[in-house]
Amino acid sequence: MELTGLIQRCLAADGGLPLAAEAGFVRSRWTGERITGVQARTSDGRLVAAGALRPAPSSAPSTAPPAVPSTVPPAAPSTVPPAVPSTVPLAAPPAESVPPAQVACGLVDPGFRGAGLGARLLDVLLAEARRLGGSVTVETEAWTPAADTLFGTRGLRPSFAEDVLRINLTRGVPEHSRPAGIELEEWSEATAERFFGAYEAAFRERPGFPGWTTDEWINDLVEDDEFRPGWSLLATRVGARDAARLGASDAARIKAREAVSVGVLATADGAPVAARDVGFVTSAAATVTTSYLPGALGYDPVPADDALVSGATHPVGGGGAGWIVQVGVVPSARGNGLGGTLVSETLRRMRADGVAEAWLTVNVDNPGAAGLYRRLGFRTTGRRARYVAH
Repeated sequence: MELTGLIQRCLAADGGLPLAAEAGFVRSRWTGERITGVQARTSDGRLVAAGALRPAPSSAPSTAPPAVPSTVPPAAPSTVPPAVPSTVPLAAPPAESVPPAQVACGLVDPGFRGAGLGARLLDVLLAEARRLGGSVTVETEAWTPAADTLFGTRGLRPSFAEDVLRINLTRGVPEHSRPAGIELEEWSEATAERFFGAYEAAFRERPGFPGWTTDEWINDLVEDDEFRPGWSLLATRVGARDAARLGASDAARIKAREAVSVGVLATADGAPVAARDVGFVTSAAATVTTSYLPGALGYDPVPADDALVSGATHPVGGGGAGWIVQVGVVPSARGNGLGGTLVSETLRRMRADGVAEAWLTVNVDNPGAAGLYRRLGFRTTGRRARYVAH
């Protein structure tokens, strides 16, 4: 698919989220239902820029007439970018309609940058968003300083940014000692609600906490075919006296008997031991193309001996990729290495299942977590971001 090729060329130059080139991700952002697309092509038909405008996830269908997807008139095959229409036909939506929030994204081929094509593409998308009447968010999966400058000239300010990190597991898994009194359980139907309890306790005080219900959060994970329960772990803490009663064989006898955040461990003789859930990690499988790992834009360079930089796609089960979806530690349990324990054990399980590399993202406003991941061996490969109008 030529759009996928454009995305991969941009990732190769800029870094960013590797999953952005996966088929499902492309459909949801670029070609799905209710998405307005804009393209720029050379005179010989090569796709050199693309933009898309889609309703935000919570938006109801608009009663405004849909805009016809635009194709930018071609230009001669040179470094001069094609011209982009500066406006789209304006038609006010019916008064009774609810203006939908919109999300815009765009890409310009690295070989066609520097002559204003990105600016004209952005103007088309913003004009269409204004026509629809709702708020607009502009997102990028391959952030660059130039994009940041461009967005600022259009009155957009950053509302979110996170770095994309990767670790090569073919060299082994980083060692990390487990804090005293901590036991780990895998995701299961019996522990799912307790995972949610740990998630809520870890993140509910953070700005932008979505406030999902238990079912919404659990279903978002388990309905993903790539979710891996065996790589998803719940950390429970027991008191020092109770911890001494738990032998190595007893760890496998963990049972959940209370809902959300509180578990009960059973020793070999069946005696109950109270345990509080204090952290979690959830993980999934992924298929990524490892050729776009830049050392540009100030990101960490790819080691010269990195065996994965081959341009091949590595599916799970054949030297594939793992994705750490989320890691959280409740405030009372932070500062003793529990986050590192969860991540290193998850990486160990991934590697045991034949996974060759793992990825995660970390918010730029969370330097503590970013430092932990880098100490474990992760390297920054790009940044993704969102911008909103002032």
